[in-house]
Amino acid sequence: MSTLRTKHPFTGTAPEGLGGLTKLYLLQLQSNRITEIPDIIRLDDAEYGNSTFVTDCGVPSAFDEALACEKCTMCCNANDDCYPQEKTAVVKMGMNYGTFAVAFFAVFTILCCVVALSLYHFDKRKNSRKSFFNARVGEEGDTYALSKIGKGSVYSYFVTDKPIGWLVAFATLGIQIGILAFFVMASEASNLQDDKIDIEFTWKCPRDSDACKHKADWTKAGWVIFCLLMVAFLAKDMINGCKQWLGTNSAQECVISLVGCACVLLQYSPYITDIIVNSVIVLFIMEIDEYIFSAVDAMNEKWTEHAADTKVSEMEKEVARQRAQIASQQEKIDNQQKDLKRLREAVEKIQESQASAYECAECE
Repeated sequence: MSTLRTKHPFTGTAPEGLGGLTKLYLLQLQSNRITEIPDIIRLDDAEYGNSTFVTDCGVPSAFDEALACEKCTMCCNANDDCYPQEKTAVVKMGMNYGTFAVAFFAVFTILCCVVALSLYHFDKRKNSRKSFFNARVGEEGDTYALSKIGKGSVYSYFVTDKPIGWLVAFATLGIQIGILAFFVMASEASNLQDDKIDIEFTWKCPRDSDACKHKADWTKAGWVIFCLLMVAFLAKDMINGCKQWLGTNSAQECVISLVGCACVLLQYSPYITDIIVNSVIVLFIMEIDEYIFSAVDAMNEKWTEHAADTKVSEMEKEVARQRAQIASQQEKIDNQQKDLKRLREAVEKIQESQASAYECAECE
């Protein structure tokens, strides 16, 4: 016997004889009430691929615990929806979705720091003889960085000298990362028997066909809509965050959002409408910092009014003072140049008088 497809006649433990069928190329036991299967050799999936070995090992299950089947190539659930039991590209790299997101974010952070340090050293070497001018430019850069954080976000508290503000900002960042982490971890497809996963089983194994079929509607239109939403909501923060990496968390938020969206949508969103809904949910999570700021503002309006403005005002005053000093020094330099010019003219006149006197003496 090379193929065996059966539905509904099996209940309880599958027949022990299945383990002795060494020439099987297709074994589909879904839509039964099997609670345990014997040890079956790993079937060759060269011909039927993911449809080679199918059982009811997915969730939700008709039993308290889903059927354990490590060698199955496809797991179906109580709704007759199925999903391939295979290693994802992330798992093949030795990571799960959570560690992959952390690793991706860490690599991105390191690359941005390297670029920032390179630009800093290049600018320092280029303008090493303009220290006073650099100080003024640095102050203006700090003011620019503060303005890009946004006064309507709790992340503006990072520029204050109040530990409670830092605590609120860090807590908000932790909340955002934590919520996204739940989404990412629930989209992990490494264990289809885990009730905690929340992925969509997007395959069907019909009775009149040996091959299981993928029913997800992952069309180009859905991903185009996803990209448009990401660009519309995150482009400004990503650009400002990359320009002022050391002064704002915008870029970090965008990276977390993009990686989280990618992991979540690949498992959660089998249809175009699901892609849109999940994209909006993740983007809403990334706006939590502004909603928390609004809540703090409602509790203590005076404190939020000067949370970022005080520091910005101080920086602006310092920049104005630096500019006044530069203008004063420039005026002194101009006066010295005028005095030097008059001195040169006087020297030239003296030299001309001496030359004329010398010529007259020779004529006599």
